[in-house]
Amino acid sequence: MDPDEALEEQEMELEALESIYMDDYTLLSKEGTNPAKFQLRVVPVQGAEDKEEDGNWVAVRLLCEYTPLYPSEVPTLTVENEFGLSEKQVEEIRGVSVAAAEENIDQVMIYSIVEAISEWLQENNRQESDGSAFSEMQERARVAQETADEEKRVREQREAAETKAHNETEDGKRKRHGTPCTIAVFNAWNEKFMEEIEQKEMEERDRILAAEKAGKSTVSEAEILARPSGKSLFSKDVSALLDAEKIIAEELAAQEAMRAPEAMRTGGTIVPIDASLFLDGDDDDLGDLSDLDDDEEK
Repeated sequence: MDPDEALEEQEMELEALESIYMDDYTLLSKEGTNPAKFQLRVVPVQGAEDKEEDGNWVAVRLLCEYTPLYPSEVPTLTVENEFGLSEKQVEEIRGVSVAAAEENIDQVMIYSIVEAISEWLQENNRQESDGSAFSEMQERARVAQETADEEKRVREQREAAETKAHNETEDGKRKRHGTPCTIAVFNAWNEKFMEEIEQKEMEERDRILAAEKAGKSTVSEAEILARPSGKSLFSKDVSALLDAEKIIAEELAAQEAMRAPEAMRTGGTIVPIDASLFLDGDDDDLGDLSDLDDDEEK
């Protein structure tokens, strides 16, 4: 940017600043002098009363002097305490103003600088201590709270960064998405599972044998060892157990066996049970039983 373009930018910005800040804007150099020098009064709440409740308890004066090539260059900035601030705080505000200027290089930046200072003042808009013990106690409590809040913020940021880093590891991805069930993974799990089942069965057999030896059970060791294991039951073909005809035949045979002694004792004759008399689950041929009631009424 050449000096003529820079001068035009400066003049336009001065008009805008005077319109925005009005009484808080003061031109320090003579009209038409280049580069211009001016002052802005910066408070937390523009238009509010000073040193009143919900008003401004702090205020600074920002002195600015353009350079010939501003805004391509950072202007000369000076921060002065008007009231309510310590020298340390004023120095901190100077740093805020310079940082804001460097962020906005190559464009008019005074408004951005003032806004950055105003935000800082808003966060520190507190009544100045009157020197009493109570005021000092309040100030210490405030500083302690701010320190605790800052430590918490830093801790949360660190924990968030650690969590993010962990999530990118293999262990983190496995915890978030689980372990894919491949053939190898299933076989490994199944082998471990069957070992646990067999171990439990052995422990149970040992417990029963120990109880029998102590006279607490009449079950023989041979019977115990003959009992099917969970693994054998799991692998057994159970299709025969689900055969309805076989189940019915076995049940009928059992009933006939139970009736045989009674028939021999009374001299009666055993009448075989006709399985065909039993329903196969289809009762559609029974018709409507309600007709029976109608016939009886007739």
